[in-house]
Amino acid sequence: MAAGYSIVEVMFVVGLVATLSGVAVPQMLAALDDFRATGAARYMAARLQRARMEAVMRSAEVAVKFTKTP
Repeated sequence: MAAGYSIVEVMFVVGLVATLSGVAVPQMLAALDDFRATGAARYMAARLQRARMEAVMRSAEVAVKFTKTP
């Protein structure tokens, strides 16, 4: 009985891993974009809620300014 793997078996596994990686990476990037968008929406909602609470506590108008960061 021979020990080890043949070159055909190794090439098959390498091809399988490459194919699965090619399918998984775009899906992971899309999920990451969704995660970032959800985080940004939650951040904005929290800031608006805080501004509303400040306005009620002060009985005055409160402004919210969002800036783009690099």
